[in-house]
Amino acid sequence: MTRLFSIRLRFSLHVFFALMIAQLLLAQTPPALADGISSYSGRWIGTGYLLLRKGGREKINCRATYFPFVSEQRLHQNIRCVSVAGMKFEFKNKVKKNGSSLHGKWQELFTKRSGGLEGTWLKNGFRLEVNSFRREAVINLFRRENYQRISIRTEGKHIKGIRIDLFRN
Repeated sequence: MTRLFSIRLRFSLHVFFALMIAQLLLAQTPPALADGISSYSGRWIGTGYLLLRKGGREKINCRATYFPFVSEQRLHQNIRCVSVAGMKFEFKNKVKKNGSSLHGKWQELFTKRSGGLEGTWLKNGFRLEVNSFRREAVINLFRRENYQRISIRTEGKHIKGIRIDLFRN
């Protein structure tokens, strides 16, 4: 009887200590790591389409890469897309998060345009307003676990919008 009690006691202590260690590890994870900047980290790939100003749409293949800097509350985003007709764009932005506000800079590598951006950090993504000396655009990003949808509305000469569905690679 004492041997069975001893085995049960040791088992209970092991379970208790395992639960305590798990609780301590979870308690030390800052909220920013759980559902913040770091949750975007890595490469995402997918497809989408360009909404053309003259009507119609064109299919695109895209890759997005995110580089989070959690301690500084910064996120670098690179989105590169190629259409079936060979149209390319590569949009890079660097944003800094301050509470729910975002601000930073953007650059499009093929057209060599750049400018500032401001936005809002949301529970499941973010919204950015992109400004330059000629054009304006609004970027909405919705993310759920390993999926994200990016929609861009632009005042561009040939393209009025972009929609991209990406999955973590």
